[in-house]
Amino acid sequence: MIMPYMPRVTLQMIGAFFSPIETKTVGILGVGDVGSGIAAASKFFGMRTIGYAAFTKEKEHFDQVFTGDLDAVLSQSDYVINALPSCPKTVNLLSKDRFKCSSRCAVFITSAGAPS
Repeated sequence: MIMPYMPRVTLQMIGAFFSPIETKTVGILGVGDVGSGIAAASKFFGMRTIGYAAFTKEKEHFDQVFTGDLDAVLSQSDYVINALPSCPKTVNLLSKDRFKCSSRCAVFITSAGAPS
């Protein structure tokens, strides 16, 4: 039984794990080989896939790709996966303030060399 005094964030996190995955949106930061592979696997499970890229506007396995609008990706994602390479443009890209833009309680996963 979930106690009524548990913080709201905890209840949202629990809901993220116990609701059907096909109702979820995964935001993938980086749409290269790694990001595209993650998107393909996510599509297999019926998830909506959105991506963040510096230049590319369309990419296979993505429902939508945002060019330069990281906040749009974070605000729509239930899961955020960082597949960006480590380079001067990606260092400090993600911060505590960036995640405040999200009204959802996203699960953050990093799979790349970029410091998170």
